[in-house]
Amino acid sequence: MSVARLSTAERRDLAEAAADLARRRLAPLAPELDRGEGAAFDECWAGVRELGLERALLADELGGAGLAPGDILAPLEALA
Repeated sequence: MSVARLSTAERRDLAEAAADLARRRLAPLAPELDRGEGAAFDECWAGVRELGLERALLADELGGAGLAPGDILAPLEALA
């Protein structure tokens, strides 16, 4: 299994994109997400898929991005 390591600039760009997604699209949905509403959850996952984070840790041989765990910590933190 190969692991792709992002450059510092790529890591920063991915974290910034995740923070932007969280600010613009997910924060306004927070009350609906807290209530477990399906449409808000679907919107959340749509954004995660757009960034490619749903497959970030999946090996590239299996159709994933095969990123190193350290490369996705900041984006996941921004989404949280």
